[in-house]
Amino acid sequence: MKQIIKYSSEEIEKVRQNWENLAAEFKGEFCVADTDPNGELTLAEQRKYELRIPFTNEELCLYAVGYNPLKIGYIIRGKQEIEFNLYPEDFSKKVGKLFGLKEHEIGDEEFDNRFIIKGNTKEFILKMLSDDLKSFLLQNYVPVFKLERNHGISNLELNIVINEVKYDQLKTLIELMKKVILTIKAY
Repeated sequence: MKQIIKYSSEEIEKVRQNWENLAAEFKGEFCVADTDPNGELTLAEQRKYELRIPFTNEELCLYAVGYNPLKIGYIIRGKQEIEFNLYPEDFSKKVGKLFGLKEHEIGDEEFDNRFIIKGNTKEFILKMLSDDLKSFLLQNYVPVFKLERNHGISNLELNIVINEVKYDQLKTLIELMKKVILTIKAY
């Protein structure tokens, strides 16, 4: 399972173009922060991209820093009481399950074997995890996907490793996250 993607200089330029094109397509704002003005780091190491896309009175935000997984987040204000946490199932989690680690299983053997899912409502988790979303998550490395509530604000966050050279991968990610947000708001 690949946990980072290292881009060549040419690929970094393509990634940047993809982010700029996404900003134009989704009527968002793209910016690059210079993380190494001395030029001692490679282009990939100094990469710090931010994309803000307006969506349902808030902003869907994508962040990329160096070789770290892509982070996509959204703030939801309101009365949502839903919380969940989805993360990879590793050996220690498998042992934990033997000793009573509580998780939601969704009835998809491949997905249930790859991820631990915790949350306060299994019904919502089943609605949120469409076949398209499950497939996308299974095809990519996901360190964390969560919705946390704190002081009346819910923070949706997905950290994921995708190939940002492929425009369709980025676009699919944005479209899937929009569907998740609408599911949360409708629940």
